[in-house]
Order: sequence, then C-alpha cells, then structure tokens
Amino acid sequence: VMPDKVVWKPVGTAGMATAVVQGDPTAAAPYTMLIKIPAGMKIPPHSHPDRWRISVVVSGTLYFGFGNTWDDAALKAFTPGTIWTEPLGANHFVWAKDGEAIAMLTAMGPTGSVPVPAK
Repeated sequence: VMPDKVVWKPVGTAGMATAVVQGDPTAAAPYTMLIKIPAGMKIPPHSHPDRWRISVVVSGTLYFGFGNTWDDAALKAFTPGTIWTEPLGANHFVWAKDGEAIAMLTAMGPTGSVPVPAK
C-alpha cells in the first residue's frame, strides 16, 4: 500500500484513526493495520482480546507502559523502528507526548479494546 493510498478512518477519541492494510480485524484471522495517535493523546490502561499482537513504530515517538494504572515512571519511549509485543489480556497505556505517532500492528483477531475499570 503506497502512502498516498492509505485510507484513514476515525476511531474512538477525536483525532485517532486506523487504516486496515490487510485482512479483517473483526475476524478470527491475521490482520495488519496502521494506528495514528494525535499529538498529546493519552490512551488510558486497556487490553486487547487478540491472541497475539506485534507492533512497530512507523513515525513519531510512543511512550508505552504495561500496568493496570497510569504510571509515568513505567513509560518507555518507543522511537521509529521499535518493535514490541502485547500478550493476550496485558493491560497497557500509551502517550503520544511529543507529537503525532503512527504504529503498524499485525495480530490475530478479532480485535477490540477492553478498558481497565476505574477504581
């Protein structure tokens, strides 16, 4: 998919968008998508039902941490080229602190987002 052919669709909070590159994220099958997170956006702790998930930062810097509650000390800066995995059901949180960030993920669907309940 050439960059000028990527079709972004708004998702969730204003400014966030996804673009499916291959497959169907709602199916029990592999898929690949791009996720665009606008500058300054904080995504609170959540998990995904995907059986496996592998991601790479394409542009920008994502600050990523694992845990059930937001913890600035747990955040690690993921710069372009950083690759990570998210185990099934692992709660994590994300911040596009320094500007817009784009990540590409390949996973085994179906996907979704499960927020960690507020205490």
